[in-house]
Amino acid sequence: MNIRVLIQILIVCFVVLAAVFAFFIFRPVEPGALAEIEFGIAKGDSSLKIAELLAEKGIIRNSKPFLFYTILTGREKEFKAGNYRLSKSMSTPEIVRMFSRGTTSDVETMIPEGSNLAEIAKILQNAGIAGAGRLLNKNNLIYEGFLFPDTYRFERDESADEILKKMLDNFSMKTAGFLNARDLFGKRDMRIAVIASLLEKEVKTENDMKLVAGIIEKRLELGMPLEIDASVGYAVCYPKFAAGEYCNVSQANIVDNLGLNSVYNTYKNTNLPPAPITNPGLRALKAASEPEKSDYLFYLSAKDGTTIFSKTAREHLENRRKYLSR
Repeated sequence: MNIRVLIQILIVCFVVLAAVFAFFIFRPVEPGALAEIEFGIAKGDSSLKIAELLAEKGIIRNSKPFLFYTILTGREKEFKAGNYRLSKSMSTPEIVRMFSRGTTSDVETMIPEGSNLAEIAKILQNAGIAGAGRLLNKNNLIYEGFLFPDTYRFERDESADEILKKMLDNFSMKTAGFLNARDLFGKRDMRIAVIASLLEKEVKTENDMKLVAGIIEKRLELGMPLEIDASVGYAVCYPKFAAGEYCNVSQANIVDNLGLNSVYNTYKNTNLPPAPITNPGLRALKAASEPEKSDYLFYLSAKDGTTIFSKTAREHLENRRKYLSR
């Protein structure tokens, strides 16, 4: 066989391979198909796994050409986690482009630490999550304190029950090292969640949270009211929450409601609120489970957010004049 013939054979082989490659890459499995197929990419999924799952669902014909195309285009590490709506009418480049851009059918939403149920519902409503409008009601208030603040991906048509389950499951997973996931609303875990919810609204750093947790425990032992302002704001808003109405706790008039007759008012009562006043993050939950003993009995938050501790009422009064009267 001379070189000319060999070159011709190689060219033919190359053309055939290119045609086969183009068929698998650019020709959809079912051109014109309208049915949508749900497809999820979990964080950490490899391109190989994604390609194999696409082939299993019949969205692509074969995993190898898809994987080769992603490597060829340099996008094998660009795929973004999330839920996608695909169809058999999509070509490999269209799918790869969608995965790289993160054009998911869900919405990434961040729930900040210290958000209460009403605030969570408002955040999700603003994000366009359908079930958010049914989140805030008296029945769902039992979950306050156990809806873990985090960044979530929610489907736009996610129901209220699905939202709650996702957040509760996340709470169980994130606190498994020091809370009992099997007894989520048990007496000990509820106490920790309540104290953590108070810490989340009162203190900034984890070390200060542990000290304040110790002060809370000491005041409870002595039968002293906790006198935590955030609890008054929640007490003012709670009736509206129970009626399914939004209420901004930060806008509540604390001074005029110090004597409000509510189980959530820690100025009026000498025990903990019956349930959390917000949904605390991991730092506050750990601090509440590890209170630090000290000689302190009082604390206040200075205007710059620093926590100032005092051992006596007189020292506390002096600190109030020093840090709050300016």
